[in-house]
Amino acid sequence: MANASGDQEILQYIKIIKKFTPLPKKVDVLRKRTVETEEEATTRAKKTLIINKLLVNILAKADENEKTAQA
Repeated sequence: MANASGDQEILQYIKIIKKFTPLPKKVDVLRKRTVETEEEATTRAKKTLIINKLLVNILAKADENEKTAQA
């Protein structure tokens, strides 16, 4: 119906709802990830940076191994 009417506001709401469905689960995840103090936020940020760096290294190594295998 929103598509037929071309109501951009309704189409935007539908897009947002689809993007964040199931909303209750997304809210639960956000609550679990909420921090109370600056120290908790700093710790979480440091852990995230470490994990990201490890993932980058793993992907680089996998790419290197793939190139070696193809050679």
